[in-house]
Amino acid sequence: MLYYCIKQCMWGFQRIPIRYLEPNFANVLYLSQKNRMYACDVYFLDCAIRHKSLLLTLDKKMKIIAQSLNIEVLEV
Repeated sequence: MLYYCIKQCMWGFQRIPIRYLEPNFANVLYLSQKNRMYACDVYFLDCAIRHKSLLLTLDKKMKIIAQSLNIEVLEV
């Protein structure tokens, strides 16, 4: 049963379209310092802002900051 659940999760995860984007480093560093977050985490916020896309996260702090930046968050 556990194997089946893991297999289903992986199948679903592989269907999420992923595109690699060049970050706006100045904005990433600014948001990182302002929100006391690692730049690698803020990269996702920057991409969501610039591409007007949803943010998928399990990180509560990132969710709160994203909402404060008017980024739509998809909760899982």
